[in-house]
Amino acid sequence: MNTRTLLLPSLIASMLAAPLAFAQQDTAQAAAKATQQTAESVQAQAAQKAADAKAKQAEEAKAKAKKKDKASAPTREPEEEDDR
Repeated sequence: MNTRTLLLPSLIASMLAAPLAFAQQDTAQAAAKATQQTAESVQAQAAQKAADAKAKQAEEAKAKAKKKDKASAPTREPEEEDDR
């Protein structure tokens, strides 16, 4: 057989198959990237919840300390006025 009759159809077949192969590779990479981004967003949400809980605890501790300071402080009774 002539080389040209084998080369031309194989060249055409490779040109048709190449985009499909690259598309499959890109799809797999996109799926892996999406999975990674999902995992990162879940971690970020967990970190945000932990930070919010820590801030809330700090506020509650501050409010409790302020309340305790008010309760332990002696109250001043109003002074009586002299009739001088």
